[in-house]
Amino acid sequence: MDEIFWVCVLYNTIPDDSLTLISLSKIFKSSINLNHNILIYDNSLNSTKQVNIFSPNVTVEFNHNPENPGLAVAYNYALKIAAGFDKKWLVLLDQDSELGSDFLIQLVRSLDEVEKDDSIVAIIPSVYDEKTLVSPSKLISGVLNLPYRGRVNDKINGGISAINSGSAISINFLNSISGFNEDFPLDILDHWLYYKIFLLKRSVYLNSAILKHSLSVARGTVSFRRYKSILLGEKKLFCEIKKQRILYSTVLLLRTAKQLLKGQFSTAKMTILFLLK
Repeated sequence: MDEIFWVCVLYNTIPDDSLTLISLSKIFKSSINLNHNILIYDNSLNSTKQVNIFSPNVTVEFNHNPENPGLAVAYNYALKIAAGFDKKWLVLLDQDSELGSDFLIQLVRSLDEVEKDDSIVAIIPSVYDEKTLVSPSKLISGVLNLPYRGRVNDKINGGISAINSGSAISINFLNSISGFNEDFPLDILDHWLYYKIFLLKRSVYLNSAILKHSLSVARGTVSFRRYKSILLGEKKLFCEIKKQRILYSTVLLLRTAKQLLKGQFSTAKMTILFLLK
């Protein structure tokens, strides 16, 4: 466990009420003879530093930032602390994921496997929103995401993306790319990260762990403000970095049609207006 540093980012959630931290605390209690380090980075306006759910074998760092800078700043803060502890892997977590009871076991097994292969810089689980596989996702033409149903406990050399939560990222690799890109403070940061991994000819390891996650984006339940953030992040990655404006415009058209079919008329209007800019 000396290789792993955990970070969980909260927003308007008490640490002891976080589904992620509750499930993680149970995992840590089952490995009571091992020591663990976690940073809880709280982006809430008001915060409580009381964390009562972890057993004594867990060292908890806590940082409150009421300015709510998003994920990238929080992850970079965690990266600095993890490097100070001489850790090798940073595990990213959000507040409302449920880690399977064998998550840590599978992660440790994966670490043993990837130790033999320096090209692997990320270890990821399969993430489900109820029965729907949401991560990893297969990229079509570098833009369109479809469920990836490749073999588990296997190396992936490109063509996928994965959500942040549950991903273990090599600290050496993160330092080599100057950490997380704060041009993507919240949304599309995960897509940027996996784009960067494969751009630099590195690989990802998909293990057997399962993580349950309620993905509001997939359900179409995000606020207009959040959806605007997603669109701006997508534009920066797909149009400005990947130079795939035509393909991205096609994706927006398909998304608009889907939103209209679901009766999400206001969201569809926003998508069309963004497409026409």
